Amino acid sequence: MSPDQITRTTHRSWFQRIGSAFTGVLTGLVLMALGIAVLGWNEARSIAQMRGLSEGARMVVLAPLARIDPANEGRLIHLSGLLSVEGRRTDALSGVSAEGVSLKRSVELYQWSETRRSETRTKLGGGEETVTTYSYAREWSSTPEDSTQFHTPRGHENPAPLLADTVVSAEEGQIGAYRADRRLLDAFQPSIPVVVNPENARTLSTALSRPVRVESDALYVGLDPARPAVGDLRIRYTAVPAGSVSVVAAQSGGALAPFTTSSGAEIFLVTPGTATAQEMLEQARDGNQLLTWGLRLGGVVGLIVAFGLILAPLPTLADVLPPLGAVVRFGTGTLAAIGGVAVGMVVIALAWFAVRPVFSLLSLAAIGLVVAAVIWLRRPARTAARAG
Repeated sequence: MSPDQITRTTHRSWFQRIGSAFTGVLTGLVLMALGIAVLGWNEARSIAQMRGLSEGARMVVLAPLARIDPANEGRLIHLSGLLSVEGRRTDALSGVSAEGVSLKRSVELYQWSETRRSETRTKLGGGEETVTTYSYAREWSSTPEDSTQFHTPRGHENPAPLLADTVVSAEEGQIGAYRADRRLLDAFQPSIPVVVNPENARTLSTALSRPVRVESDALYVGLDPARPAVGDLRIRYTAVPAGSVSVVAAQSGGALAPFTTSSGAEIFLVTPGTATAQEMLEQARDGNQLLTWGLRLGGVVGLIVAFGLILAPLPTLADVLPPLGAVVRFGTGTLAAIGGVAVGMVVIALAWFAVRPVFSLLSLAAIGLVVAAVIWLRRPARTAARAG
């Protein structure tokens, strides 16, 4: 066996598993309450945002770029123009600099990583045996791993990283006559590569007291890029250049600020290039829909897991005979899936009742039909069982 692969076998008795299963019921109840709360909050947020964007589409006005119109104070405005900032953004440690809105330093570490793979078998009498294999490998990663949390830290120690990711941003910019603050500037993610040079390597080497060289498009901290050692770093830089932007926001004292609609939704839209207000608002609607469905899926999955935890004692009790436990586990898994989806749909339908009552009632009716169909399909099986 490889020295970087370690296997551990653990055992749990049937009584230990029953205790854990009943403890899991409490976790399931908490998770169910959390899932219902997330779904309810998500629908309320989605409805408010949808109403707010519709309101914004009706009231947004095109603002002049070269001057600030006092008549637009507090109103939702749209403008497109060149975003300009003064000076250069510089990483003080390496001296790498670039013109534009921001400069990002991205750090990769060569380090040990741990992966684990577990296989669980239920034994006659309800006991359980789990075989877990821990594998260790050295690799480049942008996320530092704490080797003290490894199953076997000895021989797989990761040193503390010398550097971390950081972003150097301009504090303020200008779009025509309008002031752009950090919130607007931070809407852009650095994506344009910045070239590094030997002078940057020498400056960073002095700061870190480590050998540094230029390797491809990165600064390499270490002795040999061809044979990296644990603790070596690769550092790359990206920037956001100044350029044309489009904004939909409130005009507030010569600046651009979030606009709050009557539904409580906040509108503050920024996109690179030239775009109309309607295009930006439509893009925001699409983003709202994507977020809404993502949270719906997460909430429903949480409810399914919650039902599974609540029903977990049943298959655990049946695991005295492993084949019987497998049958019961399949049944409880099916019930958990049906229960999670049904409760999730009810919460979503009730949340929509104030906005789309017809849609809400149709959804509740559909849930009722699904439940009735499940009961009807199970009826022949119960009749046959009684007849037998």
